[in-house]
Amino acid sequence: MNEIGNWVAPLSFLPAICLLILSTVNRYTRIKTLIYEYTQKQEFCDPRYLKREFKRASLMKDALFCLYLSVAVIALGTLISFVFESKLFVLKIDIFLAVLLILISAGLLIYETSLSLKIMQDYLDSKLKS
Repeated sequence: MNEIGNWVAPLSFLPAICLLILSTVNRYTRIKTLIYEYTQKQEFCDPRYLKREFKRASLMKDALFCLYLSVAVIALGTLISFVFESKLFVLKIDIFLAVLLILISAGLLIYETSLSLKIMQDYLDSKLKS
């Protein structure tokens, strides 16, 4: 890879990461709204439901943290490799850390999705029983 390609390559991850951030922020906001609406109801609030939704929000927050951190790692690594004339080892470490953070975030989001399905299943089961 040429010198410019070396420090530009990590930047190619940013559009995908930004799309993940955007979709995760939208889902996180929806969870916060659900929790707020559920706690504002005058009727009894099921604590199990609130705990699960809070767990989902916590997973989303952790996933967002990893995604934000991966953007910072990419930006910092790109800046360092540009300033210090494309040190290849910096780029390798940069890309490794960014991909690791993205994988951690993906794992958290997969777990959150399965938790979301469990919440919906429990809600449907409780409605069918009553």
